[in-house]
Amino acid sequence: MKKKAAFSYIGFCSTIFLFTVPGICADWDDGMEILNDNFAISATPRHEWYPRFVYNERENEYMCTFRITGPLRDDCEEGDDEECTTNYQTIKAQRISPEGVLLGDPVVWKPLSTGTQSGTVVDLNPFTNEYMCVYSHEDNPDERRPYIVRADKDGNVLYGPELLYSGGAGESLLAEIVFNSVRRNYFVTYNDDEVFNEYKNNVGFILDENGIPTTTEPFPVGNQVGTFFAQDVVYNPDDDRYLVAWEDFRHATGFWAAGPNDIYGALIDGDGGMITEVPIMDDDDLPDFRTAWTPAVAYNPDKNEFFCAWTYDAPEVYDEGCIMGRTISPDGVLGDPILLVDTPKSQATPEIIYVKEKKKYFMVYGDTIEYTPNPEDPPYILEYDMYATWLDDTGHPIGDIITLHKEEGKQSIPEVVYCPLMDRFLIAWRDENAPDDYPGIPDPTSFSLYFDAPSDIMGIIYGVPSFFTARVVEQGTEDPVEGAWALVIGPSLPAMKKTNVGGWFNISRKSQPNGKYLAVVLKLGYFPTIQAVNYAGEPLKETIEMKKLW
Repeated sequence: MKKKAAFSYIGFCSTIFLFTVPGICADWDDGMEILNDNFAISATPRHEWYPRFVYNERENEYMCTFRITGPLRDDCEEGDDEECTTNYQTIKAQRISPEGVLLGDPVVWKPLSTGTQSGTVVDLNPFTNEYMCVYSHEDNPDERRPYIVRADKDGNVLYGPELLYSGGAGESLLAEIVFNSVRRNYFVTYNDDEVFNEYKNNVGFILDENGIPTTTEPFPVGNQVGTFFAQDVVYNPDDDRYLVAWEDFRHATGFWAAGPNDIYGALIDGDGGMITEVPIMDDDDLPDFRTAWTPAVAYNPDKNEFFCAWTYDAPEVYDEGCIMGRTISPDGVLGDPILLVDTPKSQATPEIIYVKEKKKYFMVYGDTIEYTPNPEDPPYILEYDMYATWLDDTGHPIGDIITLHKEEGKQSIPEVVYCPLMDRFLIAWRDENAPDDYPGIPDPTSFSLYFDAPSDIMGIIYGVPSFFTARVVEQGTEDPVEGAWALVIGPSLPAMKKTNVGGWFNISRKSQPNGKYLAVVLKLGYFPTIQAVNYAGEPLKETIEMKKLW
């Protein structure tokens, strides 16, 4: 009976496939647009800072983490006690759908306390479907240390907060984390004073899947010549190595933060050993005062090369700052510098990712092109809006600049993540146009570049509208069915999609007429499943259950 059922199943599949071949390959429109504009990821009366996030392919959702600062009470008046005059701080996480809908309430990853937090970063282990978060916490006014949190797919804490390392001067800042899909572990780097020498150093650790460091002492990321700051990291699974890039102050002549500064990087192997240091942008031999800031790195698996973009200020060449970039081979060989964006006024803080499905880079950044400063404003007060541009696979700009969000006030430090299933991006930033927030509370112990101010976390969804999204699961267990073929037929041309690791498939919208559609789902070992849906102009979202044959 099983053999007969199998032959019948194969015959049914073949018939359906041959019947629909002429329409299967129809290429439905992939034009991108802003689908959800300026939605609040977190906009309480307190101050939300610097979002970081990752896309979860299995759950088809984003996980965003951020810090919140402000008074403990909501009924504060002038002259009130410590609960109103001290910055209480916490780190939270928020699940977000590909449509920009907040899923559930925010989850606390670091309990409320008075110690200063510095940033929070997160990555996903797709094998365990768990998140790992790193942040810095001020245990006392003289020590800010790195901590680890591991959470499940819903954000519930499984481990931590746990201290990562207690060495160094206790000035931990600006952690980065990336999952190693070959070794199934995490690479963590952060900045701290006096770990390896008298400068601000780039500190590295390898964590296992549970968040436990594989060594008791850190390894250096780079040669540690001078002060290093503001690093970014990306993983190359083809060669099992990382590129870390940072702001480099080895040529600073006075206080390090006053520059001049360059962009350097290091290639690190999967064990944490340094392969080579890379002078990504060192122009100290050129005249005039030049600065290079905020490096952002990406990896192109199609060409097996890295790309780094950074903010660059060279007054005799570019008006008020621009964004540069260049390719870097897996062995550290540099391509020629490329001018990525240089519109009038200032561009800054790029964030870049490689979109494999399109064989292009997508870069977001801030631009002051719409900003006219007030005469009384100091020169470092700049009000950015959010923009984006595509780059081809060599890193050269293509197409028009994309205006993502323009608004009064300052939007800063954009972040971007791509959802390949839905062909759309989540872009978020710290928005200092927050008139309903509580006033900022001065913190004399905080690092001066990161002063407290009213701010929210806002975001947009930019991408392709959806016609039909579904998750295929096994009847009885609700486990996702990966690798099933879904054929959707109805009043428009047929379309066929294969389910991903989470059992999801998605069909983009292209003026499909309203009416009845059939979703036919096939996979060896399961009964063919047919589900009818009624399309009335709004995106369809369905769960389709398949029953096992044996």
